[in-house]
Amino acid sequence: LGTLAFPYSSWGENWDTYRSSLEVFHVDVEDGFEKLGSIAHTDLVKDMCGGFTEEWEKQNCAQGWGEVRRGVFIEDNVYSISYGGIVAHDLEDLNTALGTVKFPTDGLQNYYYGWGWWGFGGGVAEGDAQF
Repeated sequence: LGTLAFPYSSWGENWDTYRSSLEVFHVDVEDGFEKLGSIAHTDLVKDMCGGFTEEWEKQNCAQGWGEVRRGVFIEDNVYSISYGGIVAHDLEDLNTALGTVKFPTDGLQNYYYGWGWWGFGGGVAEGDAQF
């Protein structure tokens, strides 16, 4: 197939926006890399993050649940996977999802605060490393 995909995440210049996607490329020894498109899970997590009122809360929510973590190729399809769910696309049309499976969010905690990035919510014991 000559196809490569990798998860990509970045914050905006002023750390005020967050973007995560699965970047998909066609790879050829002679022609190099040709970008086929990007797949984001923003729409997948909109309803999960809609209850937050502050923009920073929405960004943290989108980062945690919408961050694309993996991409898998099966035949002519690519499946992008985040904590929010799985989205399938045909490699010929990355702009239109073939199907979506949303994961249940019951008990899913916020990425920063639930998993203890800055020592929050993690019950950090004395001497444990904190970021």
